[in-house]
Amino acid sequence: MIDNTFTLISRIDGEIRRFIAEELAGDGITDIVPSQGAIILELMKHGQMPMNELAHDIDRTPQTVTHLIKKLVKAGYVETRKAPEDNRVTMAVLTEAGIHLADALCHISEKIYDLQYNGIKEDEIVVLRGALAQMYANFTGSAGRSD
Repeated sequence: MIDNTFTLISRIDGEIRRFIAEELAGDGITDIVPSQGAIILELMKHGQMPMNELAHDIDRTPQTVTHLIKKLVKAGYVETRKAPEDNRVTMAVLTEAGIHLADALCHISEKIYDLQYNGIKEDEIVVLRGALAQMYANFTGSAGRSD
């Protein structure tokens, strides 16, 4: 059986990334990519965070997060500093510009939610999210996890 579920998911992902980039550009923000947005939103939720914890929370390798954080530091959205209790731990925290960016990303996230679920009933959303979570678990071997 030929199934186009992956193709549809990939197309939706591409459209969401395009939408995010266009919305950010509309706010005059052109120096980040959607993958950096996950870092910004996590820092907004938690305040300063150790880089390794941040990597875990956004499901990326520490090396990937370090690379993304360096770009965010260069753009002025994030600062890094050593944890006072353990000099081996690097903390990341939003700057004022990063807080402004986080606000813009939250607004964009609300628009995405409204657009992606337009015309879909609440009970159908629950089923869809459950099925997608199970598909993810099937590929990652994380059956039983509730992320």
